[in-house]
Amino acid sequence: MEHFLKNPTTQFYIKELSRMLEISPRSALEAMKMFGSENILIKEEIGLAHLYRLNNELPLVKSLKRMHILFLLHENEFVEKAVTIDENMISLVLYGSYSSGDYDERSDLDLIMITQKDKSEFDGLATDMEESLSVPVSIEVFTLANWKRLAKRGDAFHSDVVREHVLLFGSEID
Repeated sequence: MEHFLKNPTTQFYIKELSRMLEISPRSALEAMKMFGSENILIKEEIGLAHLYRLNNELPLVKSLKRMHILFLLHENEFVEKAVTIDENMISLVLYGSYSSGDYDERSDLDLIMITQKDKSEFDGLATDMEESLSVPVSIEVFTLANWKRLAKRGDAFHSDVVREHVLLFGSEID
């Protein structure tokens, strides 16, 4: 399943998948059938070929995609690394397509940090994340005063982030 979560719009043949994952074609087929029976994977038949891809419209799949990125962030200790850079960070949030579960292979991982530190102090963390996750990372940094100014103005970006984000650390944003 992890392979599909990392490649949410790519279609795979059973034999191709079994080679990539180093499992038997039979094991790959059984797993595809099981996930297909739950509508998590969509099967497309082209001639004699059977292709499988993730059913990105299914709410369960969107939740699995969110869980997957949260697990990877946890596994790679990115929150801890961010807090090491700034132990006084107010908030760290995930937003955008990764927080909604709508990401695809071309998506970047979007983070907001509410802190007094300069954005450049997190450049090394962004590079580390990109190398570990093989995903472009965008970190936006706001002071608390600047974030509150966006809220007061009714800024559309602020509203979108508040509506659909995942709090990774610190105080809830509003």
